[in-house]
Amino acid sequence: MMGKTSFVFSLIVAALLSGLAAQRTACKTGDFVFLLDRSTSINQDGHNIMKNFTAALVDSFEVGEKLVHIGLCQFSDKPKDEFYLNKYYNKEDLNTHILEVDYTGGNSYLGRALDHIKNYFDESRGSRDQVPKTLVVITDGDSLDDVEDAADILRDRNITLFAIGVGDVHVLQLLQIAGTPERVFTVRNYDVLHSIKQRVLDVMCDDPNPPPSPLHH
Repeated sequence: MMGKTSFVFSLIVAALLSGLAAQRTACKTGDFVFLLDRSTSINQDGHNIMKNFTAALVDSFEVGEKLVHIGLCQFSDKPKDEFYLNKYYNKEDLNTHILEVDYTGGNSYLGRALDHIKNYFDESRGSRDQVPKTLVVITDGDSLDDVEDAADILRDRNITLFAIGVGDVHVLQLLQIAGTPERVFTVRNYDVLHSIKQRVLDVMCDDPNPPPSPLHH
């Protein structure tokens, strides 16, 4: 009996480890760009939480010259380039830079930033032809300009868009960015932003059975 129990336990452990391995390998290659809101609707504390959340997502990837590349841009009235996809190939330097980016305030012109961000996916900025390309937008306000046309152009370039909204955001605008509700995530405030980390990673890394994404967590 003990032998059978041990065997069953071993099978369960093997299955769990296999699932974890699948999760790890799914985000092993690709070009990921993060576009962070730093407009006045976000205070300094919220911006800090957003930076920590971004660093936590990046920490789940296999970052390296032949693995995952990360780029970062911020926006308010104008987009602010932080670093391109060919800047860092190790997580320590990446996360140090992410956690040090400035908060400025200003108006929210996300459409302008989406139009600008397409340049991040040029070969000259470190983007690669044969890997998946992903843009992750994190915002807590409604954009003062149109986002749909710029998002469509990005999708036409085979870039997958994710939209993460915090607070009382315009869900239709998030849908216009992401193109599908499966890639839209919303939380009520910054205090619970980290609670959706695993769900975001599951969808981002193509988990075949991600949990549903409620409109508010």
